[in-house]
Amino acid sequence: MPVSKETYETVMSKYGYCCAMCGSNQNIELHHKMSKSKNNIKKYPNFIHSEYNLIPLCGSLSNNCHLRYKHILKIRDLEAQEFEEELSKGKE
Repeated sequence: MPVSKETYETVMSKYGYCCAMCGSNQNIELHHKMSKSKNNIKKYPNFIHSEYNLIPLCGSLSNNCHLRYKHILKIRDLEAQEFEEELSKGKE
């Protein structure tokens, strides 16, 4: 399941259509804070592509925040699990 257009717009507008790290507005792409590995998608299907797990980052050659982000704070399993539990409460 890819990121919906609505979620894309929500995240991008939240950050002013700029990179969350350096403020650039060039070559912006959404990055998953928690990786979208098969295991994570299976464990947290609603969280992985949610606005809470996405951040806009540039991939420009000068800053390349998208590549550098891998070494910064990541989403913990507990946060994703809490998100999934909250969603399941709403379905009951």
